[in-house]
Amino acid sequence: MKKLKLTRWFSSIPLYCSTLTFEMYVVGGSMQPLLKDGDRVTVQRVDTYYPGDIVVFCHDRGLTVHRLLWQTKDRITCKGDSNLFCEVISTEDILGKVILIQSGDAHFSPAYGPLLAVLSYNKILIYKAHMEDKLSTRRDPAYVEIQHFLHGLRRNLIKNSSRVEQ
Repeated sequence: MKKLKLTRWFSSIPLYCSTLTFEMYVVGGSMQPLLKDGDRVTVQRVDTYYPGDIVVFCHDRGLTVHRLLWQTKDRITCKGDSNLFCEVISTEDILGKVILIQSGDAHFSPAYGPLLAVLSYNKILIYKAHMEDKLSTRRDPAYVEIQHFLHGLRRNLIKNSSRVEQ
């Protein structure tokens, strides 16, 4: 176990020390519907992160792409848009923020970050109101409306995006 963490740390040295951008593929569905499995994201290290930013950070499971909800001096609370839980990380764990999303031949910038952070957090509140019952949460009319809005937002971002030349 320690060897994996040490290896991960050594492989991340260029990312921690650089302001250059890097690209990675999204794996999994925790950020759906805005980010889908197989989307490619461009990540850039910046000096300041804000609520609503989509950040990439080192976590126990490796690299994670989630939305920043709020922060204190040295702690950041993040959440996958489709998750019903948050994780608290150190500011030192962040490698950068997503500045561009490529899905198929379309590419677009992440937009409406603060609004999406509020909607993402509202999903947790709905989940808590349903006594942490996932099925009744996902059937709640407010939850369904949030999901419809998010799916429509992704469609509009893709529709109005630039096309990547192959």
